[in-house]
Amino acid sequence: MRVMKTIAVGALVMALAAPVWALTIPTVPGGLVAFNSRNQDQGTGYVWSDTTPGHSITFDPNRPLPTGVTAFAAAGEIGNEDSWGLFTFYQIQHGISDGIGGIQPSGTVYYSNSDGSNSTWLAGVFYGGVDSSVTISNVQDPFTLVTTQLFQVQADDVKFELWAIDKADLVNTVANPLDSNSLTNYIAASRTAANRYTGWVDGLHGVELLSGTSTYFQFTGQQLSGSTFAGHTLVYWNIDPNDPNALWNPSWGLGNYFTDPHGNTADMTTDFTDVAGSRDWSTTSKDLGGIDVIPEPITMIGLLMSVVGVGGYVRRRRLTA
Repeated sequence: MRVMKTIAVGALVMALAAPVWALTIPTVPGGLVAFNSRNQDQGTGYVWSDTTPGHSITFDPNRPLPTGVTAFAAAGEIGNEDSWGLFTFYQIQHGISDGIGGIQPSGTVYYSNSDGSNSTWLAGVFYGGVDSSVTISNVQDPFTLVTTQLFQVQADDVKFELWAIDKADLVNTVANPLDSNSLTNYIAASRTAANRYTGWVDGLHGVELLSGTSTYFQFTGQQLSGSTFAGHTLVYWNIDPNDPNALWNPSWGLGNYFTDPHGNTADMTTDFTDVAGSRDWSTTSKDLGGIDVIPEPITMIGLLMSVVGVGGYVRRRRLTA
């Protein structure tokens, strides 16, 4: 019986620890950290019928739109949502201050997946953003005399989740081949819920690493053909250190290293350079970000909880054996 009990406990340890052992979770020490990401983004578009050079208009898109302004939703939007998308962290590296409030990569690389070969992918979704202010300006090129409508859009309450996922659990079919360079092979229509996307983040596989909500989200740029855009998106994020579901939140959510343009403190920032998307995406981008990580020994929590659970199980079995 003792041998059988030992085998049973060994099997239980393997079962409890399997989600940890199947993935190689990056270890990120304290201090300034920079990261690189790739994104597929969606956003509500706006058209103003007035194309007079020099004219501009600012409005709250949650109220009745001004005369001559129309809005169109991007593929996959849910409810009154205006912003959502997919992203991957493909490199996490030691960072240094750039002297103007940002963080640049320099030094030790803690995680790399530039070519997509790493068996553990850091896959993310952002969602739920609602536009709060839109400014459209008609700007005329003095040489070509062509007038372009430029946009400045601010959104509130954009949320994100970052997961560590085994590459084998990501979509990789003939119809949707896994593309580590741009994620453009993931079509926008495969979204199944606000924070779920088939074959990317489904809540059934992987380990959640981070979650957060924007303190500041602004896109500046122009509409291109159809519903695609080009421009720049600056986001500051608050990471809740008390979120029990995200492994990195307790150490990534204490820094408050940044101050956004509204004066709010923030834990993390992302800086997107947006170009026209494809396969129903509004934009695609390859971006930089940064955060100040406060050291905390949390990376083994999952495994330690498993061991504690097994210890309790063994003690209970001894008392009742």
